[in-house]
Amino acid sequence: MVELKGIIPAMVTPLTAAGTLDLDQLGVYLDFLLERGVTGVFPGGTAGEGVMLTTEERETLLQAVVGHLDGRVPVLAHVGALTTAEVVRLSRHAEDHGAAAVSVVSPFYFSYSEEELIDHYTQVVEATKDIPVYFYNIPSHTGSALPLNTIRTLVQHPRIAGIKDSGGDERYLQELCQMQSDTFNVLVGADRLGFTGMKFGARGMVSSFAGVFPEVYLDLFRAMQAGDQQRAAGHQERIDTLVKIMYSGKPLNVYKDGLAMRGLPVGQARRPIGPLSSEARAVMEAQLRETGYLM
Repeated sequence: MVELKGIIPAMVTPLTAAGTLDLDQLGVYLDFLLERGVTGVFPGGTAGEGVMLTTEERETLLQAVVGHLDGRVPVLAHVGALTTAEVVRLSRHAEDHGAAAVSVVSPFYFSYSEEELIDHYTQVVEATKDIPVYFYNIPSHTGSALPLNTIRTLVQHPRIAGIKDSGGDERYLQELCQMQSDTFNVLVGADRLGFTGMKFGARGMVSSFAGVFPEVYLDLFRAMQAGDQQRAAGHQERIDTLVKIMYSGKPLNVYKDGLAMRGLPVGQARRPIGPLSSEARAVMEAQLRETGYLM
């Protein structure tokens, strides 16, 4: 298995003014991330509007990402969907087209029993050949956290390889890190818990804000790798400031507008998500400049 660690940006999906995939700008965006030293990418997740893309668009996006990167960093492909059948299709496609691993958000919209969740993930694993499978816990979007007992049951399968935990619950994250092993990997998805999670032993972060300002996240990871927790805590404070500034705007378009402010236009999010107001965008840009994120 490819080791997934470090800073893995949860990518945005570049779209044209007509709302279609912008594969040319996707290549520019990937080069932007690579030049800054990211250790992997996470396409098609929450920041990437994955659940707002058609299945065919998700497959096209993944193929374009893997093809452009050409093995330079691993791709953790988000394949979560409403039905087990669609997750299986996307997982098989990711495996056939060179993804290093797949990440599956826990089923959303309806409520599911522990038995149903175990069956869902088991079917995904059994329908693929070799690709590692990661959980994706994001209760703010799914309605509930993936139960720890469900995870403990499923990690017995050798291809259940890890979790992206975006829940923001410190105790839950700590328990996940206590399950961590040579074959089960924890990646922090809640920005405010990056430093804490890596102190617990998490091997890195998957962050949407790292898809806009990867530099400060890489500073945090490198400081932790060097054992300099004091310096790392300072970088975590910078991340907290960044998130506070950018959360003042609408979801998804804050990332896209942030990239545009860095000279990398990637379009706007799909409707019904609307654009930031000109006032909100101006405030965000002014604060990013005042705090040194934009020059």
